[in-house]
Amino acid sequence: MLSGAAPVPFLEPPTPPARWRSWVALLLLASYVMLPAVLGLSRESSDQAILPGNVRGVLLLCGIELSLFSVAFGLAAWLARFRSTELYLTTPIRWWTWPRAMGWSIALRVGMGLLLAGSIGVAQMIRGEPITDLDSVRPKIEAMVDVAALQDPVYLALMLTLVSFVLAGLREELWRAGMVSLLGRLAPGWFGGRVGPWLALIPVAILFGLGHTPQGWMGVAATTAIGLGLGAIMLFHRSLWDAVLAHGFFNATTFALLPWLAQWLPKLQSP
Repeated sequence: MLSGAAPVPFLEPPTPPARWRSWVALLLLASYVMLPAVLGLSRESSDQAILPGNVRGVLLLCGIELSLFSVAFGLAAWLARFRSTELYLTTPIRWWTWPRAMGWSIALRVGMGLLLAGSIGVAQMIRGEPITDLDSVRPKIEAMVDVAALQDPVYLALMLTLVSFVLAGLREELWRAGMVSLLGRLAPGWFGGRVGPWLALIPVAILFGLGHTPQGWMGVAATTAIGLGLGAIMLFHRSLWDAVLAHGFFNATTFALLPWLAQWLPKLQSP
């Protein structure tokens, strides 16, 4: 650029948003993630699943939730003026992203198995007797999905694709990336720099877990741990897409296994 020449506007870095805008964006996203808990509390019966048990109902719910998220996240993004780097969107999906994400989803499932086994062991030590009823120490998955409806191949296909990879994977990982970035802006001493985003995963994962209270406290603990794992995948690869695909594969395998698990845990299909 020649000396004295006026700067070219589109080459200048974007102006950072006012602090109050980031606070409003943070509160907006934090409130949004509690929607599943609100839906759970509004159920007519504690045995009623949040996700409808028919294809039409699932499509309608997905449309409503994705529309609400688009409005909430779009408004938060406008307020916070997110850059693509802050949402880890600059790393494209390559062919190896898919098997790598599948590997991470398997690692998450193994980790969850170890967590459940450890929880059972601790509970047995506290009680002084073995636990024979697994229903008392497992996440209440049936509060989220009608397990019996998974016998319908069309319904199952929707759960394995739209629900797993879009409603859960894309929506929730965009939310997580936005929350981590906003915490880094608002509390850079704690959550800024190279290490700070890893620390930010903790409160974000706890909030994510609390959004799953219909699954019981074991469900809250499990989803908190999953949130930590997915956030770590995102930060490790600096890629939203690794986390989205790992999340999608994790949920899809869960839905695929539920009918089989129901043979061992009949209460999964109790009305």
